[in-house]
Amino acid sequence: MVAALAPEMRYSGSKASAQWRGQVVADKDRFRAYVADRVKSRAEDDEAQDSFAAELRGMATTGMATDFVEKLLRAVPEEQAWAVGEALAECVLADDENREVCWPWNLVRDRRTPRASLPGADLVGFCKEGESVLLLFGEVKTSSDTGTPPGVMNGSGGMAWQLEEEATRLFTTRAKARIARDQGVLLPLSSPGELLARPWPAHELARLAQLREDAFVGTADRLGERLRRLARELQVQEIAVVTWTHDLAARMDSYRLLAGEFGLAAA
Repeated sequence: MVAALAPEMRYSGSKASAQWRGQVVADKDRFRAYVADRVKSRAEDDEAQDSFAAELRGMATTGMATDFVEKLLRAVPEEQAWAVGEALAECVLADDENREVCWPWNLVRDRRTPRASLPGADLVGFCKEGESVLLLFGEVKTSSDTGTPPGVMNGSGGMAWQLEEEATRLFTTRAKARIARDQGVLLPLSSPGELLARPWPAHELARLAQLREDAFVGTADRLGERLRRLARELQVQEIAVVTWTHDLAARMDSYRLLAGEFGLAAA
């Protein structure tokens, strides 16, 4: 909990290995003060900006140059809502008395570099648990929706939708191999990026949609529901699952997610 915000719990739950909590800051003035001070400093990267501004001011040798430098320093574009949301998430996690979280690098600096290679995750840092230090990755969604849970979780284009899209993207490796096999050609599994970069003929797109409809593709909870229904229909107590995709890490992750959905532990 962040004492500076005094959040109130509005909803919570858990399923298998997943847990979620929804909190709200009822005191609007307290929240605005936190954003205007703590979050603003993080979003604008004051730590780096202050030293940069000092160097620029030191280079100004005339009154005209000084005026130009000051105008340049004030010409900062307004931060996007998603960037403020990510900075808020970083500050809340770092200020939580129940956690030990460290963000060693402000990703704002990478976004300012045109040729920087940005990480896939919105947040990248470290978290201490007992004597262990773990890598911490975070995905942040920012929304003005006042509902609980907000539509950013389950609405069109929300996090659940993005997970479904990622599962469909990974499935293209299996689908392409199956389409080729139907034509009498045996192909190795290719990466989704390689396959999606090529144009697909209309008949293959139609076959892809059919395969997607018949296949078990999606989030762990949706697949868990379908697998349980299949087990009831077939009257079986065990089902063996094999994941078909090019990326070994994605395959292992799918097994981990399904194990969590069914409450299974490694032997």
